[in-house]
Amino acid sequence: MKIKMLFIAIAVFALTSTSFAQGFAAVLYTESPLTDRCDGSGAPLLGGCLGTVYWDANGNGPDPLDAPPVVGNGFGQANWNQFDMQSGIDNLGVEGTFFTDPAFTISTNVPALSQYYVVIECGGVRWTLRVFQIVAGPSDVDLAQGWTCEVTSVPCDEPTQVGIHTVGGRNFVANGPYYECIRLCAGTTTLICLGPLAADERPHALVIPGCSQGLPGCDIECPPALFGYDDAGWVYNPTNGTWCNIIVSQNDGCVCFCLETIESAIDVNFSATSLDAKVELLWTAASESNMARYDVMRRSLGQDNFSKVGEVSVPIV
Repeated sequence: MKIKMLFIAIAVFALTSTSFAQGFAAVLYTESPLTDRCDGSGAPLLGGCLGTVYWDANGNGPDPLDAPPVVGNGFGQANWNQFDMQSGIDNLGVEGTFFTDPAFTISTNVPALSQYYVVIECGGVRWTLRVFQIVAGPSDVDLAQGWTCEVTSVPCDEPTQVGIHTVGGRNFVANGPYYECIRLCAGTTTLICLGPLAADERPHALVIPGCSQGLPGCDIECPPALFGYDDAGWVYNPTNGTWCNIIVSQNDGCVCFCLETIESAIDVNFSATSLDAKVELLWTAASESNMARYDVMRRSLGQDNFSKVGEVSVPIV
C-alpha cells in the first residue's frame, strides 16, 4: 500500500515537528468491500455513504449511549468523526472500501479509554465494527475483521400482489398453520390471494409485524412493517376461485402472513325480513362437516363490533 505508507511518513513528520506527542493520528482503512446486503453478495457501498466513528467512552462496546467524538481544536477533540466511502475508490481503487485521509487525529492527548468503533448505515443495511483501540502516535488500523450487519429497510421493488397456492382447499392447513414472509413497500397496497378455493372455503389469517419469528417461512431478519389489515375483508372471486384480501403498509418492511384455518362453510344465500318486533333470517349454506351450530351476530349502525343474539344448532346426520 504505497499511498498508505506515504501518508504515515507524513504523519510521523508532523508529529515530530508539532506538539502532537501526546495525541494520535490513525489512518482507518479496510480493503475488504462492504455491500448493501448483509451476506456480502450485493452492490458495494459507494461515495455518499458515510461512516461514523463512535467513542466507546464507557468501555462496554457499541450501545445507544455512545456518541462520536466532538470535532474541534479543543482538549481531547478530534479533527473529524465521519468519512465518505468515496475514500476507498480514491485511495485504494476498490469500491466498498475506505481509507481515511486525513488521518483520524486527536492532537492534544489520548483519551484515558482510547476505544472506538465504526458504523456505516447506507443502502438499507447497517454495518457495525468491533471496538478497536488507538494508541499514541501515528498508526494505521486495518478494519477488515469484526463487522456485524443488520437490515434497516428493504428495496421497494416488491410485487404488489402475492399468490398462495392452497392445494387441497380446506385441507391445506390440516396439519397446522401456513407461514410466509411478505415484503412490503411504504404507501403500497399489497393484494394477497389464496386459491384454488371454493366459495365455502373462507380463509382466516393473522398478520404479524416482522419475519424473525423462528417459524418456518418466517425466520429471516427483516424490519417489521407498520400496516393495516382486516381479516373480515376477504372477498371471493368465483371466476378464478380465489379469496383475496389487502395489506396496506406505512413503511418499507416485512410481515409474517399466518394462514390459520380455512373455514368449513360460509353463507351463500342470506335474507332478512323485518316483522313485528323481530327480524326473520333465512339462509342456505354450502355443505359442511363437524359443525355444531351457527351463531347469529348483530351490529348496530355506526358500531364496529358484533354481539351474539342467538344460535341455531346443526342437526347431526
